[in-house]
Amino acid sequence: MKAMGTDPRILSLAAEVAISPEQNVPVILLKLKEIINNTPFGSSELKKVKQDIYCYDLIRYCLLVLSQDCSRIQGGWTTISQLTQILSHCCVGLEPGEDAEEFYNELLPSAAENFLVLGRQLQTCFINAAKGEEKDALLHFFEIVTDSLFWLLGGHVQLIQNATARAWRQLGLCTQGVEPGPPRQRRVLGGGPRPGALRAEATVAGAGMSGSSKVVLGLLVVLTAATMAGVHMKQRQDQQRLRDGVIRDIERQNRKKENIRLLGEQILLTEQLEAEREKMVLAKGSQKT
Repeated sequence: MKAMGTDPRILSLAAEVAISPEQNVPVILLKLKEIINNTPFGSSELKKVKQDIYCYDLIRYCLLVLSQDCSRIQGGWTTISQLTQILSHCCVGLEPGEDAEEFYNELLPSAAENFLVLGRQLQTCFINAAKGEEKDALLHFFEIVTDSLFWLLGGHVQLIQNATARAWRQLGLCTQGVEPGPPRQRRVLGGGPRPGALRAEATVAGAGMSGSSKVVLGLLVVLTAATMAGVHMKQRQDQQRLRDGVIRDIERQNRKKENIRLLGEQILLTEQLEAEREKMVLAKGSQKT
């Protein structure tokens, strides 16, 4: 059952996706970016918008589009890169509610895996591109996809281990059947390797790697950076939460002290008023007598 009070923009967009031809869906989903950008960051309203987007399966629609053949998507890499931004921003800060198990165990790992696959495809296109302008555009799209991956991993650090393992598996598949052979080393007197032999060994081994394995190796470097960035971001978030908690506690204590002071002043003022009233009553009584 859908949540009550759904954002009308999400309802309209979900209805448009449902009745539109499949080839038009990716471009329609781009409207989510405007909805998210027009909602104050970190607000409860943005959390509700993300819940509505998830409730009406628009996040899963984005995931399905990103798993399709890139050449079939209207707008190409421009549309794809923007959808990765939308998907990562919708997944970070989302409270899935009753569907938490499906969200954390299925949807999030699928999103991270799709980002890795897209990054690898972009690197392959970049290597095969001939024109400088085309390479610049592909590099721009690659930066958007990797930034989206960083944002997703920073918000869900539990994905880092799975994403790294996925990248290593890709590297293993790419290097299957590649046998560069042992490097040749010249020996000098004393039986030790010639100076620079280890560097030559690394060079020969690197030359034996296929283009695909180099691409995946590049992804592993990116993932390593993402791991460090994600852990660092998580630590900073935890420290900020602790700092905010301490500040709130201090403010609460200060308010409590201020309330106690005001209450004491109010009690003292009340006692003074009662004393004045008693004096007035006694004075009136003495005058009558």
